[in-house]
Amino acid sequence: MTNRQLIYPRPLLKGAVLLAVFITVNAGCSIARRAQSADTEFPDLPEHYDWYVSSASGNDAASGHDEKHPFKTIQHAIEVAAPFQSIRVANGTYAENIDFMGKAIRVIGNPASPQSAVIDGGGKASTVRMTRREPASTMLCGFTITGGNAHGEGYYDNHGGGIHLFDNASPVLSDLIITGNRAATASAIAALHSSSPVIRNVVVYGNESSFQFSYVMRFHQASRAVLENVTVGHNLGTEQRSSMGISYSSDITIRNSILYNSGAQYEISMSNSANYIGQTSTVSIDYCNIRGGANVFFYPSEAEGEVFAPDGIQAADPQFVRPAAGNYRLSSGSPCIDAGNPSEEWNDIRLRRRRGTERNDLGAYGGMASFR
Repeated sequence: MTNRQLIYPRPLLKGAVLLAVFITVNAGCSIARRAQSADTEFPDLPEHYDWYVSSASGNDAASGHDEKHPFKTIQHAIEVAAPFQSIRVANGTYAENIDFMGKAIRVIGNPASPQSAVIDGGGKASTVRMTRREPASTMLCGFTITGGNAHGEGYYDNHGGGIHLFDNASPVLSDLIITGNRAATASAIAALHSSSPVIRNVVVYGNESSFQFSYVMRFHQASRAVLENVTVGHNLGTEQRSSMGISYSSDITIRNSILYNSGAQYEISMSNSANYIGQTSTVSIDYCNIRGGANVFFYPSEAEGEVFAPDGIQAADPQFVRPAAGNYRLSSGSPCIDAGNPSEEWNDIRLRRRRGTERNDLGAYGGMASFR
């Protein structure tokens, strides 16, 4: 089945030259327009904390109930936490692989400086696992996630070096830096089997996948993920197919984000195996900067999917400050400044180093949900 190409000329910014946005879709797919609004639930940071953790001064035999007597490991705090409790993690490096154990809890590091609170998986397994129906009230916020390695014996154990979500896990993942993780595929994030995270103000770069035709992030088998103000920079891989793989009846929304991964053939791909033809996935793209334009790749050619026509799509170099050093903030001349959804509900708030006006800046350092 041959593909067809549709052209949507749209102005990028006021007074800018029109950009022809190219959307490559399968001939059996439909193009439609979907209303976008800031309607995804997003729990606030806790007003108080039930448990405290410090890698420098903690002890897992301590009470853990205050900053003077913290636990030493995040995993111990998760194990003792009751549903709907909150854990405060001090700056430092935590050499551990954590599992949320199906709990509706909030684990908060340093949202103002995620590089200051590091969870390092040490190359043993996925750094973070949520595989027991963690609900939407679960939150991981304010960390660098690194050192993950998903190369297990089972097929799904090869997914999600940084963060592995499975079996209806639907947490909020906010104010994170995901870097230095490895997996056969989905080196940064895997959301599998109806897992539906909200991913906000997250930077993804420097992760490596080893499978042929692999992904940085994969949303598979009825995932309903929402990505808002996310930056995907350069990642590594053997014939890396795309930054984002969407498959098997998944429905993904991408808003006010930057997908600019020079290590990938495509930024977004949709796929079904021969046994799953007819299971349609969808992707909605709204106010984003995407390398090469919104060029969605379908594999195999019979794969079915829907791409909802984008507003405010850019394809220009986002002009990161210093990506080779991991600095994916926007430089002063970036076309991504003030290029997000113009509605006030998406304005940049609580930002210490906001660029331009209050209008949403694309990528991880803009938007309503940032605590920086």
